[in-house]
Amino acid sequence: MTETSGIVLEARRLEIGYISSVAEVNWEPKEGQFWVIRGPNGCGKSTLLKTLVGLLSPLSGTLKWSRPLAAGYIPQSVEIHPSVNLRVLDFVMMGRRALVESGQRRLRDDTDNKVTLSAVQQRLGIGDILHRNFWDLSGGQQRRAILARTLMVEPECLLVDEPSTGLDRPSAIRFYEELNRLHKEDGKTVFIVSHEDHYLSEIEQTRILDFRDGRFVVSEDN
Repeated sequence: MTETSGIVLEARRLEIGYISSVAEVNWEPKEGQFWVIRGPNGCGKSTLLKTLVGLLSPLSGTLKWSRPLAAGYIPQSVEIHPSVNLRVLDFVMMGRRALVESGQRRLRDDTDNKVTLSAVQQRLGIGDILHRNFWDLSGGQQRRAILARTLMVEPECLLVDEPSTGLDRPSAIRFYEELNRLHKEDGKTVFIVSHEDHYLSEIEQTRILDFRDGRFVVSEDN
């Protein structure tokens, strides 16, 4: 895949945090790149992703996306109580409804939904779990369902927080492989919080945003 020259966002002296700043960010990633965000626990990695997708407001500094960009955010855990009887198909379609409700897409009929669902289903191999309860799935199956819901938004950019949390090694490898395919084959821009370097070793052309002395800065290893 050939990277475009366009900068996808500008973060300059960006202070992130809830009440007080936990880190400053200086960063200008380009479209089509695969970035790994690294640093010790509590340094603000998850806070950075939440700020980028608008769940948190910057405390100060500049955060500017180059253009309106469909972004898919995958948190570490799903904020739905396990007592809720949630069919996987309904969970996946939440992503499509969010796309329509946001005003990014208007659908005259259900055909577009079915076409997109079919493509996502085939790509991730989730046909056998669509009619099961989400909470009856294994950790790896849940992660695939979460990714499927995210892909229903048709995102250009994926923001993923610790994708291997709670997964056994085969499931984690499969999830990282899928992120790599989305990057290489579909040209997705990927921002991923991860400390699992051994899972990332097979992903080509990864770039590193490191936490150092209170700041997130582009690693000299890039």
